[in-house]
Amino acid sequence: MTTFELAAPDPVDYLGRVASTDLGQAYKQQMLDLLGLRLGHTVLDVGCGPGTDLATLAAATGADGRVIGVDRDPVMVTRATERAVELPTVAVGLADAHHLPIASATADRARTDRVLQHVLDPRRALVELRRTLRPGGRLVMGEPGWRHTPGSTSHRSCR
Repeated sequence: MTTFELAAPDPVDYLGRVASTDLGQAYKQQMLDLLGLRLGHTVLDVGCGPGTDLATLAAATGADGRVIGVDRDPVMVTRATERAVELPTVAVGLADAHHLPIASATADRARTDRVLQHVLDPRRALVELRRTLRPGGRLVMGEPGWRHTPGSTSHRSCR
C-alpha cells in the first residue's frame, strides 16, 4: 500500500528524510565522489537547504578549506546556520543562484543538489556558477530521477 501525505510536509523535515534513506545516502556519496574534494579546497554549495551536507563538505576540505553555503529561503539559511555554528570553515548566507555574492574565480568546486529545477532561469544560474569557479574548477549538479538513482545514473563532465 502506498501512503501519501495529505498536507505539504515541512521542507526541512522532508529534505532530512530523503537524505537519510539508503538511496539518498548513495546519491549524496556519488555526488561527493564526483566533486573530488581535497584538503584546502573552497567549495560552494548553492541551494544548501538546511545545511544537510555542510559538515561532510567541511570534513573533506579540512581546516584549511572553506565551505560557502547559500540558499534563497531564509528558513533554510537559518537552519543551515544553526547546523554550521560549530564548523569554523563554513559560512552560510542568503543568496539567489542567479546573483551569487561570491567573487569571480573563488571556488575550486561548486555543487547544486536538486536546485536547477527550482530556478527561474537555469542558464543564468549556470553562467553564475561558472563565474565563481577558478580555472580548472569542477561543478557537480544533481537533479535525480529517483527511479534511476544510483545504479543507472549518468553524468557528464564539462570543462
